[in-house]
This record gives sequence, structure tokens and C-alpha cells, in this order.
Amino acid sequence: MLAKIVLKSQKITQVIEPISVYSDLSSFKLYTGDVGLLTMRSEVPWQSVQAGEGHALVGAITENYVAQQLASKDYPLC
Repeated sequence: MLAKIVLKSQKITQVIEPISVYSDLSSFKLYTGDVGLLTMRSEVPWQSVQAGEGHALVGAITENYVAQQLASKDYPLC
């Protein structure tokens, strides 16, 4: 069983089946497995994240939340 502390997502160069063939192994994103901890460490008020208000990090936190939810349902992040 994986701890999923860090989630890795490969960059895809083309959206054609099978996606794994078009993975760019030199380019990837890392997401934290705990968006609550990320929000706390970012010092962005949770109310701002929930409301989608003007902090620069709200988009990154939202993207991390989506990645975390997909990974929790065993969807590949590619």
C-alpha cells in the first residue's frame, strides 16, 4: 500500500490512447497528499479558498485538491 504523501502527475504531450505512450518523463508536477496541510502551510485563509477569492495560491490549492480527490478514487494522474 502506498502512503500517497506526494502525488506525481506526468505531463502528457498528446491526448491519444494509450496515454502512457505520450508521457513526457522529464516533465511532471508534484501534489501534496493532504490539501488541508497545504492550505495551512500556505497561510491563505480557508474561507478565501472556499470562496475562490483573490489569493494567487487559490488556483494551486484547488488544483491540488482535485488531484488529491482523483488519486483517492484510484484514478491515474498520468
